[in-house]
This record gives sequence, C-alpha cells and structure tokens, in this order.
Amino acid sequence: MSHYRIFAVLVVLLLFGCSATTTTPKTHYYLLTSQQPAISTKPLAPLPHIQVECAAYLSQAGLVNELPQQQIETAHYHRWAEPLPAMMRRYLQRALQQRCPDTALAPNITLVVDQFHHLSSGAVVFAGQWWSASTPPVSFVRQQATADNSYPTTVAALQDLLNQQADQIARTLCPTFPQSAE
Repeated sequence: MSHYRIFAVLVVLLLFGCSATTTTPKTHYYLLTSQQPAISTKPLAPLPHIQVECAAYLSQAGLVNELPQQQIETAHYHRWAEPLPAMMRRYLQRALQQRCPDTALAPNITLVVDQFHHLSSGAVVFAGQWWSASTPPVSFVRQQATADNSYPTTVAALQDLLNQQADQIARTLCPTFPQSAE
C-alpha cells in the first residue's frame, strides 16, 4: 500500500506543478517612424527608388544585440513591426523627400546594411555601403552611445543614425541640401 500512496502523492504533485500558470512576457514591436512633412500645396519631388539589402542576421524579426566574443543574440520579445529592409526603404524615401523637396534624386539608390544593432559596449552601430546610378559606392560606419541598454533607447539611437545617413546621401545627391563637415 505504501507504493500506492507514494505514487498518488507524486501524481498529485505533478498535477499541481503542471497547473501552475506561467506568464509569457509581452511582445513589443518597434517601428522606424519619420516625421510627417507639413502639408504643402507645393508638389514634392517624387519618392526616390531605394533598394535596401540587409545582412541575413538582420533579416529576422527580433532586434539584434551583439554579445562579447563576436556572438549575437536575437530578441524574442522585442521585434521589428515589419521586415527591416522594407521599413528602412520607406523611412529613407520619406527622409530624402523631406531633405530634397525640389530635387528629383538619382533614379536608383542602393543601401547595403552590414550592421544595425546594439553593441556589447553599450553603443549602437549602423554600417554598410550606399551608391546611386550617379555615385560610386560609399562605405560608412556610424556609432552612437546610448543612455541605457533598453530596447526603446536602442531603436531611437538606430533611428538617429539612419537620419545621419539620410543627411549624407542628401548632401551627395541634392544640391540644395546644406553642406556640412561630417
């Protein structure tokens, strides 16, 4: 009889253990959002055609963090709201249209993104190359320190770096965009 009691106690404990509720963390989705241009009666230049190619590890839904020793991790509960290449393309189209409202830009602009993530040092990095039909390839590496390691702060810093890159492209392709030293 003692074996039956032990077995019964184990079954009851197993059932209690299985019935314990675990909460799954909430999934957070992030967008790269540009400021909408002021409504104007003056027609804007057409949106430039931009092709964005991201490194394969960036084509996942989760935000990427670099770990020590050249390792990366993809966040499970902090994700891009849509595929990163499409979101970056639209963001750059709007950013360049705002920076060069009177200029029809080069017909094809290509952006190849090698890095767009949080570093183990606490900074964020945006690196790659861009070119157009009228310019040779230009490599860039941009880094920015962050106030903390939170995902919202990381996304805001990555968006700042994307704006800096839009400025560089506009300075190269748009004669009316203010020139400044980088």
